[in-house]
Amino acid sequence: MMSLINLLLDICFYVTMTRIFLHNLKLWCLGCTVNWSSEANTHVEGGILRSNVTTVEECKQECLSTVNCTGLDWPDVGECWLTVEPWATNNKQRQNITHYTLNPTCPRTYTQNVILV
Repeated sequence: MMSLINLLLDICFYVTMTRIFLHNLKLWCLGCTVNWSSEANTHVEGGILRSNVTTVEECKQECLSTVNCTGLDWPDVGECWLTVEPWATNNKQRQNITHYTLNPTCPRTYTQNVILV
């Protein structure tokens, strides 16, 4: 049983360090809680348009499924613009756009295969 736990921890460590898997898998492995903060009339330049998304909640899920996504812009016209590092730049004031920032709360981190609680 302990070998299985160690294997799972190694997998989670690998996912976290390499960023190969989806961002939400990394958050799950670290036991993170996903929180969002919002800022009205704010825009982050360099976003990536996801034209197939029609609601803010779908846009948040799209962000969680995108590696290096740190937030999103949602204009009043109903578009999903993902903020993905390193392309995102500084916040700018822009009317009729709400910027949502992903703020995961993670109870543990992994460093050299050792869990720090």
